[in-house]
Order: sequence, then C-alpha cells, then structure tokens
Amino acid sequence: MLTMHRDFIQDILLRLPVKSLLRCTCLSQKWHAFISYNKSFHSSYLSRHTGCDDQVFKGFFLSKVCEYDGEEPVRFLPTSSDGRSLSVLKKRKRHHNDDADRNTYLADEDDVVAFPVDASLSFLGHDIVHVVGSSNGFLLTTLERYYPMTYMICNPLTKQHIVLPEPNSTAQFVVHGFTCDAALTHYKVVRGLCFKAFRYTTTLTLEIFSSDLPHWRQFNSTCSVPFFLDLSLRFSAMINEGVTYLPAFLEKQTTVRPDPYILISDQSKEIVQVMEAPPREDDISLRYYFGMSGGLTVYGYYEHDELTIWLLNDKGNGKREWSLKHKVSLKSKVVNYVEYANDAYKGRIDLIAFHPVNPQVFFFSFGQKRYQYNVKKSRLELICDLEQLGSGQEDYYFFPCTYPLIGPHLFRNR
Repeated sequence: MLTMHRDFIQDILLRLPVKSLLRCTCLSQKWHAFISYNKSFHSSYLSRHTGCDDQVFKGFFLSKVCEYDGEEPVRFLPTSSDGRSLSVLKKRKRHHNDDADRNTYLADEDDVVAFPVDASLSFLGHDIVHVVGSSNGFLLTTLERYYPMTYMICNPLTKQHIVLPEPNSTAQFVVHGFTCDAALTHYKVVRGLCFKAFRYTTTLTLEIFSSDLPHWRQFNSTCSVPFFLDLSLRFSAMINEGVTYLPAFLEKQTTVRPDPYILISDQSKEIVQVMEAPPREDDISLRYYFGMSGGLTVYGYYEHDELTIWLLNDKGNGKREWSLKHKVSLKSKVVNYVEYANDAYKGRIDLIAFHPVNPQVFFFSFGQKRYQYNVKKSRLELICDLEQLGSGQEDYYFFPCTYPLIGPHLFRNR
C-alpha cells in the first residue's frame, strides 16, 4: 500500500496529530519503518507541526544570578500570560509498540502540555541546584555556584537524569556550553575555564564531556591576542556543528575599554579563531545576548529603542560572517511600547533571551517585568512580573525549555 500510493499516504500522515501517528506505527512493519526512520518525512512533519510555539516552547527555568540574599530553588516560568501552560501534564498510556517507551508524553490538538509541579528539580535529590544550560528539553545543572564540579543532565518533564563524573580541573568561574538530542543519546558539555576573572591570557582552556567519549578531556588552544572570557552569562558558550563559540573581550592598545569578540574553538585545531562581534552604534554599552534560536547562532542587542539581531553564517573552510537579520524600532513599531517602557528601571531595557525554536521571537526585561516580542506581530506581551512572584529586586538567568513534540518514542535514528 505504501508503495502504490506513497505520496498520497504521506500527505495524510503529515496531517495527523502525534497520538494518531504513533498508532499508525503499529499497523505493520512497513508503516513502522516509514514513520519511524524516514528522515525526509520527519523533516516535513516537524516543519508542519512546530508552527504553534506553545506545542514546543513551554517557558523558562529561572536560576538566581547571585546569592547575596540567600540561595533559592530553581523555579519555572510559563510563557503564556494567561496561565494556559500551567495546566496539568497528561500522561498517556503506553501504545502497543515494541519500540515505544513505557510512558510516552503526547499532545493532542486540544491538549496543552505543561511541566510537572516539581519545577524546583528536587527529584535530583538536592534542595539547591543551579541551571547552567538547556537543550532540547534537557537541563544541565550543577550543585556549586562557584568552582562547579558536580554536574547532572536532567529532563524536568520525565525526571530522567544522569550524573556526570567530576571534571579534571577546578576553576572559580566557568562558561558553559551544552547540547543534546531529544533522546539524550548524543550530548556534549563544554566548560570554558577562567582561573582568574578579568585577567588577560592567550590560552583558552576547555574541558569537554560527550556521549561519544564519556570522560572529561582537556584542550588548550592558543589565541593570537590576549583575552578574557565574558562572565556576564556563564551559559553563553554555543556549540554548533562540533564547534564551540565563546564570547570574550580582547585587549586593545588603542582603547581603554576591551572590545567584544567571539572566540571560535575547533578541537581539531590548536589555534583559536577570533571573530569581531557585530558592529554597533553605542560603544559605551557592552550589553548584548548571544545564543541559539531555531538552530541558528544569533547575536543581539537593544539600544536607542532599536532591537538589532545578527546571524552568524558559516561559509565553509573556516570562513564566517555576520548578516543582519532584524533591525526594528520598537518605539515606532509597537503600539504599547511607550506604556511598557515606563516599567523600565531608569529607562533600561535589556534583551535577555532568544526563543529556542522561533527566530522571530525575543524576550526583554523592563525593570522587574519580562516581555515577549514577536517581530511578525509587532507586539509586546507581558509574561512575568518578578515582584508579583515575591522576588523583590532579585535577578535571574533565564533558560528556555522545550517540550519535544516528537521524541525518541516516535522518530528514530538507525
């Protein structure tokens, strides 16, 4: 049947909700093979069904920036201002598929999937943990704020977690990078070690742990210009196609202030590649955000009432360049901008996060309030008021967390 009417049947399968598609894998071995292992079908299905952000992106895990007023557990912040994403997660019974997980989490068209009540991650067995990375629904956590040595990777939805062995080296400050697939079969953790904060050096020291070689390996690379790692975001090391990107500041003889750059580390090479950060009008402010969105490496900042977003394009053979993606004047484009700008402390508005799957959506802080901005819709939406959460003037790192619409229970690699 699949042979005779393959295109026709594929078109029908592409329209099915996840639960119905999973049931189809039980019809025969051919159906199971086509749905579970056909990468072209996977790509088409995901493109069609991830248009609704609420089905994939659920919100942020908040980890306290500093401990001056005491430590506190991690908390979860849904992105829906009306609270829809706080509904109880529905746990579906196992479908009779030999390759299916015993407890498969699915979403029907009318279902709203949310995270469980234990958003503090207490299932890890500790009262206080610190989130230092997120990828594909998994969180990278550590028990120590300084000199981190105890690492765990966990899925806050299923409570699946693994404990990594202790790294070989200690450093007071560490810049983290983390990436994994939806099944946690392939993952990689990068530690950029900073032995002395804000001290220039020409040696980049990385420790890497991965599923391919499960023990910590240390790499020392040489940079042609003295630098120090940017410690303002200790989770800002990005891993893309096996290459690690780390924000840093380079020493310049002609200027008093250090210049922002991106260090590019390929473990197969001993030399660190240095790339200038995108240009900006305001050289005084060094605030920016660097991360991933929809599989793209993105650099953004907000200044003079304008949101500016750049994409990092890999041209091959070690050549990379920035391309301007968005340059939007929120003051002129957004009707409610002036009203919301009044919430900003001393007029300060910061870009705090990128949407993990939608490069058109960004997150801002206006004082103690957090807003979501959609470029296409030209709209600001309040998602959180930290004062109402009882946080006072505390600040938090925001880690985007996704629900894998299609997980290892359905789409697989051979």
